[in-house]
Amino acid sequence: MRLVLVGVLLFGFAGTSLVACSAPKSARCKKVCKREARCSESARIKYKVDENECIVSCTSLDRDEEMRRQVSNHIACVEKADNCEQVAACRTR
Repeated sequence: MRLVLVGVLLFGFAGTSLVACSAPKSARCKKVCKREARCSESARIKYKVDENECIVSCTSLDRDEEMRRQVSNHIACVEKADNCEQVAACRTR
């Protein structure tokens, strides 16, 4: 259930952007969101990632003690991925 929550919040929950719009953004979130946004533009990937929304959501979740480990696991998965299909598979882990 939490993985579903992480996915929803990381990739499109715009409400978080209103809360965290003035907070400094996480460098690691910027890096992973940039890669995910680039991959989401691929024709074979069925989801779209808005890079800015992703950064805001990821940064917000990364600040939460309960969610930080899941964010770290997701970021590690994306960083280890060799291609966009593997990046997309990180969403279901």
